[in-house]
Amino acid sequence: MHASFYMQLGIIAAVILHRPLASFARGLFHARKQGDSMGFLTAYEGVNRVVVDAERGYWVDLAKHVSQGSKEAAERALSKVVMTGGEAVPTPDVARYRQLMLLASIKAWNLDDDNGTVWPLDLKHVQQLPGSIFDDLWKAVDGQNKVRTPEEDRQFPVEDLGGGTDGDAGAPELFDVPSA
Repeated sequence: MHASFYMQLGIIAAVILHRPLASFARGLFHARKQGDSMGFLTAYEGVNRVVVDAERGYWVDLAKHVSQGSKEAAERALSKVVMTGGEAVPTPDVARYRQLMLLASIKAWNLDDDNGTVWPLDLKHVQQLPGSIFDDLWKAVDGQNKVRTPEEDRQFPVEDLGGGTDGDAGAPELFDVPSA
């Protein structure tokens, strides 16, 4: 009778402690995160729709956030250096940077040709946009990629990575110098 009692007590204890023990074990192998169970990048998804011609119903969907890889490709246009007379002269291509950043930001659009065929999302068609439309879209892209929300500031505090107490300003910025 004692064995039966202890066996029942063991089953009851296992049932009661199962969830806390399972949660504890999961915590040992998985990083803890606050909030809901969304993946990291889920918080950075989404688009902002910009209506470029309300009368005819044309719009462009711009990503709320652009990936670092896309930004890096565009930023290369700003880091061009040309060797002139033995001296490195920066020659940033700001127009190309803006075009590449806009292209990276566009997730969808309904802009079409005279036959009703929607334009593909490529640099050629970004370059064909009327200047005023391009500028309006650029303002939207530039604005949403500059401003950090208070939540982002809390989640990713800015640290001063500059020089130390010895007055050293830190490592200089590096850039590729194309060969002549």
